[in-house]
Amino acid sequence: MNHQQDKIKLTIGLDCHPDSFTAAVLAGDRPTEAKVTVRTDAISLDRLEQWFTKHCQGNETVVLEASANSFEIYSRLSTLGFSTLVLCSDQVGRISKTNFNNDKVSAVRIARVYLSGLSDQVWVPDSGTRERREVFTSYLQAVKDHTRSVNRIKGMLNEHTLRLPRGLKLTSESGREAALNAKKWTSTQYTLLEELLLDLARANAKRNHLRKIMAREILSNSKMLQLVRIFGLRHITVYALMAMIGDINRFSSAKKLAAYFGLSPKYKQSGQMVKYGSISRSCRQDVRPMLVQAAHVIFQHKVKTNGLFKWAWHLGLRKGRKIAVIAVARRIVVAVFYLLNGKPFKPKELTNTLTEKIKGLAKVLGIKEIRQNGFQTYQKFVEQKLEILQERTGQPT
Repeated sequence: MNHQQDKIKLTIGLDCHPDSFTAAVLAGDRPTEAKVTVRTDAISLDRLEQWFTKHCQGNETVVLEASANSFEIYSRLSTLGFSTLVLCSDQVGRISKTNFNNDKVSAVRIARVYLSGLSDQVWVPDSGTRERREVFTSYLQAVKDHTRSVNRIKGMLNEHTLRLPRGLKLTSESGREAALNAKKWTSTQYTLLEELLLDLARANAKRNHLRKIMAREILSNSKMLQLVRIFGLRHITVYALMAMIGDINRFSSAKKLAAYFGLSPKYKQSGQMVKYGSISRSCRQDVRPMLVQAAHVIFQHKVKTNGLFKWAWHLGLRKGRKIAVIAVARRIVVAVFYLLNGKPFKPKELTNTLTEKIKGLAKVLGIKEIRQNGFQTYQKFVEQKLEILQERTGQPT
């Protein structure tokens, strides 16, 4: 590639697919006047580093649209020393040609959108945060598979006018035997039911394994363990919050963190008119339901054990239960923001309930792993974790 001067701003737009990429190099700093100097199409991703090393000098800005593999592409290009940015896919997608579009056009469009400043940049998580997101996503999928398997088994039983006793878990040995012995199945029906029960067992084993991975990291990470001190948060929600937040410093205020999780009302201002609407749907919708569930937990506790209950109850009487629950969830996120920034926060978990939460985490690991870590009983393990929390805060737990 022949560049005239280093003063000319060079932007490379990348349109990436699972196995190939298309690149367009634009010279200039104005979106409408920048000239396309190089445009390549359908190059294998295996040749990504080779192509950039051969055709680029290192002073270019590389931009790509957020997609499933954009963080991996970002990591590979950053290793080569290129300034790489990931743009919000929703905003880039709004600026497109409806009558003609292909990969070459998309690569140029991505570069021009960046030059126009009409698209926000996506924060690229570090490797640890990416790994947590992968674990959490796998957990959500395992929960869906578990629910789907249970519904399929119950559906098959319902087809034969059968219903298992209330409270009987299909994941238990007694539940499995009850389903298989519910009637005299034909050999084909028995085989189909066995397959459904095996699917359920696999989904349940995967879910429990991922729960253990999350619990293990929370108990070994002092910052994540601190979040357990917030009233209403359980270990799955704590892990999900840390997986999505990553670096708390990227949020300048608690309000922005609440907006990230879709717990702030929409704001519109025109002239002298200011209007607040419903909460935004453009958010982390995989975590918001967990925060709403945590808010419901707070509603279930009495005033004596939870100072936030009285405020939430009065708000519910004035505004309605739904609005009050969202407000409580927002308070929880505000507490997360303050805690991660080392500031005082509310609502705090009481010592007795905090002890039960940590004991619950320990039981997810199991007594065998607890003993491998040098603790003979759950009680000794819990006491050690409570001491760590007290040392971190300088206050009794």
